[in-house]
Amino acid sequence: MSSIQFSYPQMSGALTPDNKKIQIVNSGGSYFDLIYTIGQTTTVLHFIPTALSFTNDSMIIDHTGTGGNTLKIRFKIGQSDKAKHGITPSDMYINQLIGDGLEKDMKMIDKKIKIGLDSSKYTIDFASCGKIPIITLDKTYSSGGAYTEMTQLQSIEIPLTSNTFITDEIVCNEGINNSTDAATKTYEAKVAGNVGLSFGLGFLVLTAVVLGITIWKPMFNTKTEWFDGWDEHRGYNSIFVIAFLLSFSCFMGYGGVLTSGSGDKTVDLTGLLWTAIVSFLIFVFMVGYKMAVLTKPAAAVVAAAQPP
Repeated sequence: MSSIQFSYPQMSGALTPDNKKIQIVNSGGSYFDLIYTIGQTTTVLHFIPTALSFTNDSMIIDHTGTGGNTLKIRFKIGQSDKAKHGITPSDMYINQLIGDGLEKDMKMIDKKIKIGLDSSKYTIDFASCGKIPIITLDKTYSSGGAYTEMTQLQSIEIPLTSNTFITDEIVCNEGINNSTDAATKTYEAKVAGNVGLSFGLGFLVLTAVVLGITIWKPMFNTKTEWFDGWDEHRGYNSIFVIAFLLSFSCFMGYGGVLTSGSGDKTVDLTGLLWTAIVSFLIFVFMVGYKMAVLTKPAAAVVAAAQPP
C-alpha cells in the first residue's frame, strides 16, 4: 500500500547568502511522510522541510529524511496582490496557503501523484492538483528555485485522500469548513449588514425623491394613457427607466462578483448591492406614483377641479 501524508504549520527561516532560497530554521512540526510498496517491499520514509524556493509559477520545498534521503516537492502557485496570504522568510505558513487553494480551484482528493527517484533523491510534483494563490513575492527570492523531476518509480501512482493533507485546522478538502467557518460567518454577517444598510439608505434616498416629486408636482401633466404625453413626462419616465436598468445591471454584477470570487468583496459587493437596492426602490415608487397620480383620466382631473 502506498500513501502520502504531510503538514506544514507556521515555519520561519532566513534567506541564504545568494538570496535564492529561504533556509528553514524552525520547521514548527512540519513533516512529509511517504510510504510506497514495490512487490513485497514496503518503504517508509519520514522527511523534515529544510528550505523553500520559488520559480515564477512554482513553490519548491526541500526536505531531508530517513537514511539521508532527500525529497523535493513542487506546488504550482498563482501570484497575485489580491491573494489572502503570502510568504516571507520569517513567516512561512504553507498550510494556510494550501487551504486558500482548496477553497478555490485546487483539489487533492481523487488525484494521483507519481514518485520520482534518483539514488537517494526523491521528487513529487503536486502541479496536477491546481494552483495555490499567493501574494506577489519579494523579487529577491521569487525566482531562485529549480525543480528537476526524477524518472525512476514514475510507474507508481499514489492516490491522494482526505488524510493526505494534515493541518492544525483542516484535513484536505473534507475539512475546509473547519478553517473557513469563522471567516464565512464573518462574511455572511458583513453581507447581512450591507443589505440592512442598503435598505436603510435606500429609503432615505427614496424619501428625498418623494419630497422632490411632491415639491415639483405641477411640472407633471395628467394624461389618460400610460405613454400619453411622453414629451411632458420625459424627465420622469427617463428616471425610472434608468433606475430599472441600473438596478438590474447592479444585481447581475453583484451575483457575478459573488460567484466568481473576484474583486475586493468588501468594497465591490457593498457598492453594487447598495446601488441595486436603492435603484430598485426608486423604480418601484416612481412606477407606482405614475400609475396612481400621473395617469389619472383627464376628465376626473377636470371634474375635481370644478367648484362645487
